[in-house]
Amino acid sequence: YPKVAAALQLMNSVRGHYAYITVVFYKGHKLLLVDRRLSPLASQKPGVQLKPNSELLIVKATAADQSCTAVCEAKSGYRCDSKQFDFVNDCAALQRYFSCASCNRDMGK
Repeated sequence: YPKVAAALQLMNSVRGHYAYITVVFYKGHKLLLVDRRLSPLASQKPGVQLKPNSELLIVKATAADQSCTAVCEAKSGYRCDSKQFDFVNDCAALQRYFSCASCNRDMGK
C-alpha cells in the first residue's frame, strides 16, 4: 500500500475499508484497492487472492521487544518474510500465542 499511496498522493495508511476494499477517487476516476491477502471478496475470482506460503511457520518471540528478524535469526536457518506478516498478524493466529481477553485488527486487550 505505501507505494500505491505515494503514487496516488494518499495517506500512508488505509483510513477506512469494507472487507479490505478501499474506494479512492483519483483524477476523476473511482479506484477500488483490494487487499488480495485479506479480502474475502478476492477469493471469488480464481487467481486473485494471495495465500500464505505453504511452508509458513509462526515463531513466537521470547520477549515483547524482540524484532521479527532477531527472533527468526535465533532459529537455525529461519528468516522473516514481510510478505507473510498479514497472514499471521490476525486475531486467530495471535490468540494461539498470547493471552489477550479480546482482539481486533488494531490491538489486543
